[in-house]
Amino acid sequence: MGGPLIDGCSLRDTTVIALDCQSTGANPAHGHLLEIGWVAARASQPAAAPTSFLVRLPDGAGIPSRVQALTGIAMADLVAAVEPRCAWEALAKAAAAARNGDATALAIVHHAQFEKPFLQHLHETHGAGAPFPLEIICTREIAQRLLPNLPRRGLSALVGYFGATPPMLRRCSDHISATVWVWRHLVELLDKQFGIRTFDALRQWLANPRPGKRCHEYPLPRAMRLALPRGPGVYRFLRRNGDILYIGKAASLRQRVNSYFRKQTRVPDRLLEMLTQAHSVETTTTSSALEAALLESDEIKKHSPRYNVALRGENRSLCFASTDFSTQSPVPERGFPLGPFPAAAIVTAFAELCSVLRGAELTTEAICSVLTVRPENAPSVECFAQGLLYFRAECLAGFGADALESSLLRVGDSLWEQRLAERDRQDEESAEELPTPEKDVAPPAWDSSRVARALKENTLRAAHAKRRAEWLCDLSECSLIWRGDECRSLIIEQGKLVQAGNVDEDTMPPVPPGQAKATLERQRCFDIATYDRLVVLTAELRRLVSESTQMWLRLGRERVLDKEGVSRALQWI
Repeated sequence: MGGPLIDGCSLRDTTVIALDCQSTGANPAHGHLLEIGWVAARASQPAAAPTSFLVRLPDGAGIPSRVQALTGIAMADLVAAVEPRCAWEALAKAAAAARNGDATALAIVHHAQFEKPFLQHLHETHGAGAPFPLEIICTREIAQRLLPNLPRRGLSALVGYFGATPPMLRRCSDHISATVWVWRHLVELLDKQFGIRTFDALRQWLANPRPGKRCHEYPLPRAMRLALPRGPGVYRFLRRNGDILYIGKAASLRQRVNSYFRKQTRVPDRLLEMLTQAHSVETTTTSSALEAALLESDEIKKHSPRYNVALRGENRSLCFASTDFSTQSPVPERGFPLGPFPAAAIVTAFAELCSVLRGAELTTEAICSVLTVRPENAPSVECFAQGLLYFRAECLAGFGADALESSLLRVGDSLWEQRLAERDRQDEESAEELPTPEKDVAPPAWDSSRVARALKENTLRAAHAKRRAEWLCDLSECSLIWRGDECRSLIIEQGKLVQAGNVDEDTMPPVPPGQAKATLERQRCFDIATYDRLVVLTAELRRLVSESTQMWLRLGRERVLDKEGVSRALQWI
């Protein structure tokens, strides 16, 4: 693939081409080049901004939805794309400028096994018989040899391991900048660990067999995690630069944090990527696991750590609905007494179901709205119409059309009651663990029976969302006492924890300060943080029902639920 570089050429001071490709498939036989970018850089100097080109696809070719999700590139973006020949000629020109009289330029690519076939295909198609202009060095291969026991050596993992905040790594420019950062630190490690300072020495080293991988070695010191408190609280995994990677809660901080490091096999890749970057952990102790859970929810909203998936606040909003679900508002106000709902789709689907039950035209758009599916996954109009008839006959017989929404909500409550009964029956009949559903199994084809089941689920979901909204509004002004090892008391006002402490065993929860507030006033305290906080409190109440000896939840002056009362209420939430 071209002549060798000059022996003794310095790793630190020689210009290299950092390069990345995005494509619609794994190799040229199954996809097309979608984007290509590069930058000339030196390990000893800051790099310039990368150059990148979107590449025109052949006629009739498209971008798979998964690739669109990963890269953010859509077909509309390709209006400004260049022909593959132009992209290759620009890269060849950059390579010629970087080789400084040598036969080839050095290109650094992370996971070069992916890029090489596309680069070779470009050269074979547009290189006009010239020698291949690049000598490709894989930074991932170097990392696998330098850091054989690091849990992960992907680009994000290495950038974080070396102390920077990795970009989202969607487009070529992000990958290139990350590759330059990693290259700079690999060059330092090559010199420090093996005395490798030249490309000739690097080639000889790479020609040796790769060392075998042993047990995972984590950057977070073992002594640090063994010194953590044993009590409840919130923990934060930190990068070397202090960035928060992940926030979690624990009943025992020491036990929970150390559990991440005990398992050596079948650990999810995302978790290993995170642990590769975690250089330290900080904690905040709390007096109870419940208070830790509430603090965790707020902390995740505040910091938005990359490796937290649940309880993040971005791109989420609440909605409130009219009594017939036909209209909705993003904020609570008169005329929209129902809510908060965590997603407008719940309200829209139920309203659309009511509309088609009243005889509205059955269009693909309406069907997609009712079933919350994409057009390509929707049943035919005929199939949906037949399923709608079955649903009406089975669930709405005897109900009048004048109060359709309230009738449907009663149907949803009845379906939920049936589900609870079925769950109890299964628990009584067998204690055996149910089989785990197979992953990636395609859903069955649509027929009228499946449509009717989906409409039942839609109705059940709307009724459940309405009940949960009412419960959360009640919970936004409450007081709680539970007895475990200690007797603990909490007061919630406007959806926030305002007071916590230990109390005597014969103490009852005080009347909540805001117990007289009307529904609209309670709804006005809700945002995503409040909603999640009260959902977390609900989950913690479920845990307390099973773990505490006694508990009392006061939702008003006269409304006090004991442990059994809370348990019954939670069955419907």
